[in-house]
Amino acid sequence: MELNCEPWGWPKPTVSWRRESGTLNFSDPRVTADSDANTLVIESMELEDRDFYHCIVKSHFNDTDYEGPKETKTLVRVKGMFLRH
Repeated sequence: MELNCEPWGWPKPTVSWRRESGTLNFSDPRVTADSDANTLVIESMELEDRDFYHCIVKSHFNDTDYEGPKETKTLVRVKGMFLRH
């Protein structure tokens, strides 16, 4: 799965990601972000990955920090596996 967040502005804003249930586990090799953090990638989705994901954008302008609205989020659903006997 890939989630993209491409903010614009000057100076260039910084991007980070979080889950509604807490922080992302970047020590998990399945979870990565590109060098600018604009794209979050989760390989081999598991049921535990189901959550709301937030793209956090911060911009430094006139010695103040701005963090975008927290209501901007994406729900990621993961279908379970059903086994037939």
